[in-house]
Amino acid sequence: MGLRDEHQSIRRRLATLIGFLPRLGVRRTSASCNFQPRPSKDGPFAWIRQEFFENDYVRYTDPKGIVESWEYFMAPVNVRFETGDRFEFNWNPHGETLIVPFELPRRGNSSWFLRIHALATRSTDR
Repeated sequence: MGLRDEHQSIRRRLATLIGFLPRLGVRRTSASCNFQPRPSKDGPFAWIRQEFFENDYVRYTDPKGIVESWEYFMAPVNVRFETGDRFEFNWNPHGETLIVPFELPRRGNSSWFLRIHALATRSTDR
């Protein structure tokens, strides 16, 4: 099992001589919790080599604490089988808040969208 929590504050006046920062003047908060069990070879799930339960969250706020963007990733099903096959299903919503308004073809100043991903692969040894 893995847990991670991270907080960063990147000031607008930061002068980077080397490197790249995705945004200036923001606070980035992220957290993740992942569990990757390997079922017992003698149990009822012996046909599963490993299962991955993944959760990741990241949020960007301005210095006043207003959320500019966020993303949540969850893989409730991510299975590696003993045969070498794999099946995975991901759920990944995103949200953005427009701090400086401009003309949009919809109402409101925030938006969000959802990505859903399903994947199935077969072993190359067959």
